[in-house]
Amino acid sequence: MGMENKTGTVLRSMNNNAVLVTVDGQRMILMGRGIGFRRRLGDDIALSQAEEIFSTRLDASGRNVAAFLDEIPIEIFECCREALTRIGPAFNHPSQGILLALADHLSQAIARTHEGIVITYPTSWEVPHFYPQETHWGQLTLHVAREKLCPELPDEEAIALAMHFVNAQFTGDNLARTLKLTSLLKESVEAVKTGLGPDAPEDPLSVARFVTHLRYLFVRIMDDTQITSRVMTPPSSQNADGVDRAVANIQKLLEREQATKLTPAEVDYLRLHILRLSEPRMKPSV
Repeated sequence: MGMENKTGTVLRSMNNNAVLVTVDGQRMILMGRGIGFRRRLGDDIALSQAEEIFSTRLDASGRNVAAFLDEIPIEIFECCREALTRIGPAFNHPSQGILLALADHLSQAIARTHEGIVITYPTSWEVPHFYPQETHWGQLTLHVAREKLCPELPDEEAIALAMHFVNAQFTGDNLARTLKLTSLLKESVEAVKTGLGPDAPEDPLSVARFVTHLRYLFVRIMDDTQITSRVMTPPSSQNADGVDRAVANIQKLLEREQATKLTPAEVDYLRLHILRLSEPRMKPSV
């Protein structure tokens, strides 16, 4: 039986747009316009009436979700849901976390805008270069927020919104981890360019592909799930010395910043991707 076909029992009406219920012994919060109006303890309510259903566990920052939902107007949640709907299946990590994160950010951003405060985010250069897809989603979310909530929201907010999409996909809603990942990406790209020297690529598409590999590599390192099975040997290169320097630079960076060493299999994959970066016309061997 799907959750939407179940019925909950009201424990408390939080406000006109949110109600705390119990369903099969589990507490949940139902959100929707007018869903809490005149609800009383013990009333039955169909979960299908809710626009959003939240668990009552703590959110990623440790706050109580019930208190959190009580602070933010429903219009902001509706705006965030519309943005996620417009993004569609391209973002395949829908969760309570991303909706709460976007709503929380927009709530604070709107308050800052009304007070005339503009924030310059320190990752404003890195994010569009390393996370182009997420940057597009952040810009789309900002566009919807300007349409529905606050036309004066500054362009800079798209960067922060993009970071929330990165969090949801790669770092489990952990902003500190995302910032660390971004810093590692920036330093790694510079380390590779230094190692390759004149053969360092200028093609943005090639760099973007390489960054995608690095993103997954760094997440595996953070999760202690490095690849261990060696299934390929990188081909030779006309710039073998430059590739070796680039690989060594990243290994030193990871030893310094993450106190970790790459497995031989990860070194093979890293070398292969740097080869492709230095010789874009090289056909993949795996």
